[in-house]
Amino acid sequence: MVQLHAVAFDNDPEAWERYRLDILKGATPDQITLAEGIVAAERLNDEMLEITGERWEFTKFSDGTSGGPSIKNEADRIISNNAEDD
Repeated sequence: MVQLHAVAFDNDPEAWERYRLDILKGATPDQITLAEGIVAAERLNDEMLEITGERWEFTKFSDGTSGGPSIKNEADRIISNNAEDD
């Protein structure tokens, strides 16, 4: 997700900032807190993966709600990816 934002920012920083401000105008305090928490977790992931082999993952449910974070290790990720490929 962060990578997509980086690409959008790189393509047109002014449009990205206008869009970000428009979104923030309609966000509730809970939505802002959740977004800040997700960004913080994503920043920690690279460091956690390097040190422990684990990372945080958030789950998005079909009804649009989110759950998590849960800690996954690389073995869990490989098993999950292989199951999806089958």
